[in-house]
Amino acid sequence: MKVYTLTATLTALALAAGAAGASTKLHGRIASAAGPLEPGRSNIYVFDLATQRVTRVTHDRGVHFDPTLSPDGRRIAFRSRIGAEDYEVRVVNRDGTGMRNLTRNPAMDYAPAWSPDGAKIAFASERRFRLPHVWIMNADGSHAHVLTRAYSGEYPSWSPDGKRIVFASNIPVTDTGFELVVVNADGTNARRLTRNDVYDMGPAWSPDGKWIAFYSGRDLPNGGHDVYVVRPDGSDVRRLTHGGGELPAWSPDGRYIVYAAPSGLVVIRPDGSEVARLGTGTSGPNFASWGR
Repeated sequence: MKVYTLTATLTALALAAGAAGASTKLHGRIASAAGPLEPGRSNIYVFDLATQRVTRVTHDRGVHFDPTLSPDGRRIAFRSRIGAEDYEVRVVNRDGTGMRNLTRNPAMDYAPAWSPDGAKIAFASERRFRLPHVWIMNADGSHAHVLTRAYSGEYPSWSPDGKRIVFASNIPVTDTGFELVVVNADGTNARRLTRNDVYDMGPAWSPDGKWIAFYSGRDLPNGGHDVYVVRPDGSDVRRLTHGGGELPAWSPDGRYIVYAAPSGLVVIRPDGSEVARLGTGTSGPNFASWGR
């Protein structure tokens, strides 16, 4: 397996007042996609924050993105298209071995999310319904079933106790965008978390269960998105970024959020203060997942 050195060095910025000049030590690994999606191909990479090295995980001529690291950090589930097939959910070991297609479905499957115990994967699918819905399957691809028929949905994220799932939905269907919906993991008690006529997307539940990060165009009437957090009951919405941001993901300890900015991946604290910018030297969107 070939290992690539970061072409743009990971730079840790100074800490806030009281610790000026100290460096922030980031831990774990970030799985990300890089490269052009349409046309062309993109691949999955893993960024080791301790060594500042990047490992390329996929090597075929496919389009691979939406990566999510398993809770133990050993596997990556991701959206994938090889050849003429529609998008499927595949899983691969972190070292690039053992890639398998979990869905094998003619409709588009995407946006996988591991359950906290690693036993199940929630994902979005266009199978059976006119609009995408959230489905759940075992981690080996078996026993796939729709989570709830009440709302369309995509980009699911599990609560840390595995009892609830948050996702983005455009039901009721409007011309203006998406809202966030929370539902029990058995499909009961679905309710709208946000009520916004612009665009709330890409929710990510914090490891302590107290916040849900997401990106939205609610304060940008002329277009674009920024990163926000909200309480799981829908209260206390806070805007974290002001220069563009999408696809937030939490660090395993909940101390940081990584998101995709126009310049690449950026790491911030939950209060919005910036910690680091991660350069990859590659083009295209950066769909990221932070794990062990």
